[in-house]
Amino acid sequence: MFPTHIEDAKIYDADNNMELIGIATVTLPTIEKKKTTLEGMGVMGTMEFVNETNIENMTVSLTFRGITDKNPNLLKGNKTLEMRAALNFYDSALKTYTEKQFRAVTSGMTSSFEMGDIEISSTMSLKVEMNLQSYKVWLDKKSKIEIDVLNGIYKIDGIDLRQTINDIVG
Repeated sequence: MFPTHIEDAKIYDADNNMELIGIATVTLPTIEKKKTTLEGMGVMGTMEFVNETNIENMTVSLTFRGITDKNPNLLKGNKTLEMRAALNFYDSALKTYTEKQFRAVTSGMTSSFEMGDIEISSTMSLKVEMNLQSYKVWLDKKSKIEIDVLNGIYKIDGIDLRQTINDIVG
């Protein structure tokens, strides 16, 4: 079974009774792990080690089809957004299609709010970028990714990869 396309998707303000925010395109965060460079005597050159559970700043980017009554609220403090999508999967053995729920929840503050251009006979794009504190992803109602930078949470497929580190440092 493999994913074929997104059948439908919506974005909600999770802090405001799951209110629909507007029509948007969302670029989900890139999870980029921090690296430490090893160099010096005894090392032939340099080598970068990936820090397993330390990450660079995560951002989510949203492009709305213009301003609405709802999207300026993204400028008010820390916001939690929930993106839901119906993903279409194809099973080549059974020759059938199935839909599965994809859900992503981001929490953070807006770092940029670009209103875009005003032009006759054209659409208006409003671009928002948020710096994230936390990011959670579910597929078919199963937790896949849970990262909370300020609370030391880094779980993949429900496995806490920071458990030993958190036990050591408290």
